[in-house]
This record gives sequence, C-alpha cells and structure tokens, in this order.
Amino acid sequence: MQNPPDNDALLRARLQASLGAFQLDLNLQLPARGISVLFGASGAGKSLALRALAGLEPRVSGDVQFADEVWQRGRHWVPAHRRRIAWLCQRAQLFDHLDVSGNLRFAAGRHAASDSGEVDIGRYAEVCGISHLLSRRVGRLSGGEAQRVALCRALLSRPRYLLLDEPLSALDSAARLALCQLLRRLASDEALPMLLVTHSLDEVERVADQVIVLTAGRNQPRLSLAEAMAAPDIGLQAPGELAAVFDLEASAQQDEPDLLRLQIGQDAIHIPWRGPRPDRAVRLRIAARDVTLWPQLPPLSSAQNCLPLQVERIVDGTNPAMRLVIGRCRDGRRLFARITRAAERQLQLTAGQSVFAQFKAVALL
Repeated sequence: MQNPPDNDALLRARLQASLGAFQLDLNLQLPARGISVLFGASGAGKSLALRALAGLEPRVSGDVQFADEVWQRGRHWVPAHRRRIAWLCQRAQLFDHLDVSGNLRFAAGRHAASDSGEVDIGRYAEVCGISHLLSRRVGRLSGGEAQRVALCRALLSRPRYLLLDEPLSALDSAARLALCQLLRRLASDEALPMLLVTHSLDEVERVADQVIVLTAGRNQPRLSLAEAMAAPDIGLQAPGELAAVFDLEASAQQDEPDLLRLQIGQDAIHIPWRGPRPDRAVRLRIAARDVTLWPQLPPLSSAQNCLPLQVERIVDGTNPAMRLVIGRCRDGRRLFARITRAAERQLQLTAGQSVFAQFKAVALL
C-alpha cells in the first residue's frame, strides 16, 4: 500500500515478508510525537511489525529509517541494541532475584556503560508512581505494579521511541486505566513518541493520538483518533457500538461549581467535575446510543448537553429497525446518533438538514 509522503514522520518503514500463507506488506510513517496505535485482530501481523521495527525479525525485508538514520536497507542492518528503542511487552520480565530498586539500578548501569551522564532513577520512579515500591521484591508486585516497574526500566535507557506490545492485556480494569493515564502523561510531559500494538478498542480510545488499522498483513493510512473514530467504514468500531471521541480544552468560563465547561468550537459541553481546572485536553467518548435528535432547540431537561448538528448522511444499522445518523458539529467534528426508522420518518431527516443533538452523559477517558 502506497501512502503519500508524511513530512511529520520520524520513523518510516516499508516492510515485506512471506511466511507460509501469511503475507506482510506494510508502509508505516510514524510521527515524532504522541501515541500511535497499530490496531487489528489477532493474527493481523501487529507483533511481527513491531519486532521488525525493533530489529528483532530478520525474516522481514525492506527499509526502516529513523529520522536521518537508515536502520535497514538491503544488506545494511543496525542491530536492536543500537536503535535506542525501548520495548514493553505483555509480561514485565523483571529479575526475580532482585528487588525493584535492583532491577532499576541494573538497567541504569547498563545505560551508563554505553552513554555518558547519570540517570536519575528517583525521578523516573516518581514519574512512574513506583517510589514506594523500590524496596519490594518482584514476587510481591501486582501485575499493574510490575508493568510500571518495567516501564520505568525502559525509560532509564533514554529511548528515542517506545514500542509497546499489548502491555495492558493481562491487567485488570483499574490497573489498565492507571497505566493508560501514565502512558498519556509520558507521551506529553516526556515528549516520548510511542507505538502501541493492541486489539482492544478501549485502549485505542484511551491513549491513541493516531491510529493505523492492520488487516491481514496490510495497513491502512494513519489517521488521527478523531478521524478514525468518525469513519464507520474502516472497521475500527463494531457497527452497533459506534461512538465519537473528542479531545476538548477546558474553558476559562465555568458556569456551575460542579461542572466543567469544555469548548467545542463556538459551542460547549459540560461534564461533572470536582477539583482544579485541568491543564490539558480532556478526552470524552459520546456513544451513538446516548444521542437524541431534535428538529429544534429542545426544552430544558436533565440532559443539558446540546449541540447544533448538520446531518451528513443516514445509513442502515446492524438492527434492521435502526438507522445511524452521521452528523457534523459546527467545528467540523463528526457525531453519531442511533435512531429508529420510525423516528427518521417522523423527523423527516435528510442529508443537509440542521438538527440539535442532545445527550445526558459522556464517558470520561
């Protein structure tokens, strides 16, 4: 698949492999910032692609370039340890005979032996939220704690890119949420670009800045999360569970003490909020099933979020009695509404029509 040149790309790869019946044919252009997600079903070739980028898969041929450095081309091959890419996989793979501090000191010592300058273990431990675990034995860590330690160990190598091979798949929901939040902070505060492999849409919604969908060894072009979520035909979301994901900045104007006002162009969304105003964008998920459409401005109700919407198109849903309305907010973002065919007839909905989208609650990601 040929993608147009991406001037923002930091890591570029054109990879091919023929492994029995499986054919890999990738054209990846990964940006210098944020978290990119390689999404696809099991067997799509996600982990194989990740191993090839890291220099761990000699069966894959092609070109890999990081900034101005050529890592793979013809017979030229830069080994994995010289690529300065950190790797985090499903299992933490810590040294059982060492405590947490010992694991981190070992990683820091390896880095010091190959590069000048001391590594501040304490700072990275604080960033990863494991300062209180430094004296704990590895066998006494929970799954989420072990992955945080493994992530801290990876950061001690001062990587230029972080590869993540489904590191959240074995964690419970609370640990998964906490690690998602940590990855987003690291990508922003530490300016560390990442590529996450997953088949979990929940992880995509929570951490992704860009999404690359992989199917049977071939990738679609990179999209922003908003673009990927707003394209019901690329296979990212299940047809019956469509949702829009918005990253919105908090407004300086706050209308109620327990509500946070978020700007969406010239309009606003309000969500329950306690505490100081956030210093970064807030990510929201608005499911199609939670959106009600009105032909005029609705009366005051407990569902206080209401946005003007222009109907873009109306398509069949998974249920024969249902229809999916795809609309555009005034700032151009897409929003979905799932309605019955009877409601479509009663509202006389057509493409280009102006309506109001009302929703009571949004999921805070």
